[in-house]
Amino acid sequence: MSDEWTLAAVDFAYVLGGTFDLMKHRLLAAPVLLAVLLSCPASTLALTLEANPATSTVTVTGATANGSIALVGVTHDLVPFGHSRAEIAQVLPDTDGDGAVSFARSVPLNSVWAAVDLSNGALAVAAPLGGELREVVKTGAEVTVNASGVPQVTDPREALNLFLIRPNSGAAPPIYASTLRDGTAVDADGALDGALLGSLDELSAPTSGDHPTSFGSNDVLIGIDPWSLEIFHLTLGTVLPARGVR
Repeated sequence: MSDEWTLAAVDFAYVLGGTFDLMKHRLLAAPVLLAVLLSCPASTLALTLEANPATSTVTVTGATANGSIALVGVTHDLVPFGHSRAEIAQVLPDTDGDGAVSFARSVPLNSVWAAVDLSNGALAVAAPLGGELREVVKTGAEVTVNASGVPQVTDPREALNLFLIRPNSGAAPPIYASTLRDGTAVDADGALDGALLGSLDELSAPTSGDHPTSFGSNDVLIGIDPWSLEIFHLTLGTVLPARGVR
C-alpha cells in the first residue's frame, strides 16, 4: 500500500488576513511551458515532470527504478460559489520498475508542481502544460541556522507553503510540510510585518504529525506562494554550514 496523502483547504472567500483580490493575484495562462530543473548526476536519467490538464494526470519519468517519488504542489481549482486551494503532498512508489509514476487528479492551469526522487534527490519542477512557471531564486543569505542548530528561512511574503523532502529517510517520514502565515504562531518572528521567518523544526509530517529532529545536507526545501504560485527550491547542503546544524 503506497504511503501518500493530500492536504486540502477550501477557501470560498479566499481570505488571508483580509479580502483576497482575485484579479490581482490570478495566475494568468501563458503559451505552453514545461520547466524542468535537474539536480541529478549526469550518469542518471533526467528526471522530468509533466502536469497535463487534458488528461488530469501528473507524470514523473526518469526516476530510480523501483524507488519512490515525493510529489508536492499547490493548486487553485474553481468550485461552485468560490475557489478551492489544495496543498498536495504525495509519495508515489514505482511499483513496476519502469522509472515512471503518475498521480491522477484534476490539473488546473493555476497550479505548480515539484517532484523529488527519494533515492538520489533529483528534482524537477513544472507548471501545467499551457500554464506559467514562476520560479524564483532563494539565496543562502535567506536560510540561516539559529542558536539551537535549526535551519530557518526568511521570506518577504504574507503566506508560504513550505515542504521539506528527505531522500533516503529510512524509517523517518520523507515529507514534512507547513503553511506559514505572517504574524501567526508559525511565523517565528511573531510580528505582523509582511515577512515570514520559518523554523524547519516546526514543519510536520502530514500522516503522523512528527516534526524533523535533525537536518541533512541532502534535504530539499521547496517553498510555494499560495497566492501567486511562485516557487523556490534548494538543497540544504548548498546553503548551510557543515557544522552547527542538528
